[in-house]
Amino acid sequence: MMDLTDEVSSGAVDMAKSNLEKMLTLCAKPVQIPEGVTEEDPRIVELRTIQEKSLRDVINELVRQLLAEIQGKGITEVMDPHKDVLQDMIPPRA
Repeated sequence: MMDLTDEVSSGAVDMAKSNLEKMLTLCAKPVQIPEGVTEEDPRIVELRTIQEKSLRDVINELVRQLLAEIQGKGITEVMDPHKDVLQDMIPPRA
């Protein structure tokens, strides 16, 4: 007998993996510079900056998720011992 819950869960996992692959591809793929636009163009510089930040954010989230799964804890529990270091990394709001 097939369990519908397992089937849906499997589909959700496949969808999550697919979405993750798309995010990583978008974040890591080199920026395509249109003809007539230079590397120094502010739009290209801004796009690369956003792309680099996005890749760091995605990788950081993956590491947190993986550690939580390996340790059988929630993400908050995994990150709590490092709270002070993490707070130092976050710039104050303007």
